[in-house]
Amino acid sequence: MKVIDRLTMYAFSALLGVAAPTLADDDSTTLLNSERIEQRFGSYGIELLAQTDAVRTASLYSLENGEKVTRTFAVTRYSDSVDARLSQAHERILAGGSIGATLAKAGWTVTRLHLWVGDVPATADIGSLMNIEDSSPLGLHIFDLEVSRGDERLHYATIAEVHHPDHLDRNGIEQLFGRIEVPSGTRAASMLRLTLNAMLEVKSSDRESTTSG
Repeated sequence: MKVIDRLTMYAFSALLGVAAPTLADDDSTTLLNSERIEQRFGSYGIELLAQTDAVRTASLYSLENGEKVTRTFAVTRYSDSVDARLSQAHERILAGGSIGATLAKAGWTVTRLHLWVGDVPATADIGSLMNIEDSSPLGLHIFDLEVSRGDERLHYATIAEVHHPDHLDRNGIEQLFGRIEVPSGTRAASMLRLTLNAMLEVKSSDRESTTSG
């Protein structure tokens, strides 16, 4: 089956799923993905692949023999109205900053509320970014990202992370965050469809900017 057909099948399966499992507990005490990449591979950077006011697509990479290898292909859909209390951090993120690290540096506690864990086949360009064969199964994690400080708690974005097999496969994600087999709610299904479209649209040879994380 062609990769594009398999991606379409994932989208329809998600959109038809109606059961909503209980959300996993939040994991505010666990490592940020950027920290996990640096810990595992010895380096970390972030490269913007595409960005609008609403959505950002980025490669979270490490260096291997001097070459960038995408460890996470991340699609972020920002809250429809980013709270003014997050405006300075948000501007740094739009400029290419690492989301979790930037928010934490601004004094916020970052929490992930898990919506879905699954896997998707790599497209040719995702495979090129990750230096793997296309059609390889890639672990996918969709979650809401919220921040808190004192009594304040704000929704910042919904994020989908597609991980390199050497970083986190589906089993590895489930060991960290639990099993959620059906996308929980319409936001998760919509985010899955957005992510699959981004995987089809990204071009490994067309990169906009690079910022160290």
